[in-house]
Amino acid sequence: MLGQVYTYFLVRLEPAMRHWAPLWPRLAVRLSLPRLKPAREFRPLARAEHWGHAAGAITTAISGLERIQDLQVAAARQLDAAEYALQHLLEELKAAMPLPTDGASVQAVVAEAAETPAGAAPLAA
Repeated sequence: MLGQVYTYFLVRLEPAMRHWAPLWPRLAVRLSLPRLKPAREFRPLARAEHWGHAAGAITTAISGLERIQDLQVAAARQLDAAEYALQHLLEELKAAMPLPTDGASVQAVVAEAAETPAGAAPLAA
């Protein structure tokens, strides 16, 4: 299918391409379009250039690894600070609201909350 589409457009565009091809250099100059640069020639790299590319890749990888380690240390500090703040908050709230220690107490609190209508104040025990 793709070959048929390609052939169809090639047959349809061939006359236009033959007509415009000789005019293209003059049209490009008139429209001040940039001229195409010739492709760079391939040349093998010298040993020093190979080593420079390899060393550059390794240096970049090492600096990336150091950055990752720094970010992980910062994240660990933030997690420790958040855990400390949570523990401190729980200590402060212990006097006002004791924490349940077994699963039955938690289920009872959840069941009571489900039975309480929205907007109504819970009954004091």
